[in-house]
Amino acid sequence: MKILAILLLTILSINLCAQEVTFSASWISAEDIELKEHNVIHLRKTIELDKVPEHFNVKISADNQYRLFVNGKYVCKGPGRSDLEHWYYQTIDLGEYLKTGKNVLAAEVVNFGPRRGFSQLSHLTAFFMEGETELEKQ
Repeated sequence: MKILAILLLTILSINLCAQEVTFSASWISAEDIELKEHNVIHLRKTIELDKVPEHFNVKISADNQYRLFVNGKYVCKGPGRSDLEHWYYQTIDLGEYLKTGKNVLAAEVVNFGPRRGFSQLSHLTAFFMEGETELEKQ
């Protein structure tokens, strides 16, 4: 009985923590690639800042994986393992990597294709990044 109660509490807490998140940004990819095959794509965006913000929060994800760089410095990799119904993203504060003037945000996105590991689910080679406020959405 104790085990059943713990199991029910665990399921209930998981359902209470799950939340639906909506985004205004779209997934992006590269042109002229087979989206379900093994791919490595490089994406970058340059932004101009009049002053360095204390915080610069972005939500970021990729199918299958990404490595993020800001102004040539490695920031992080991700996302956590996901499934097609529950795709994970990370929220990252890029503030410490930014400078006044031009800043380059760069991502290397890898899709391991049909030979990926069983636990690495995939839909299409793609990348997603969205800022939390108007400052980050430029």
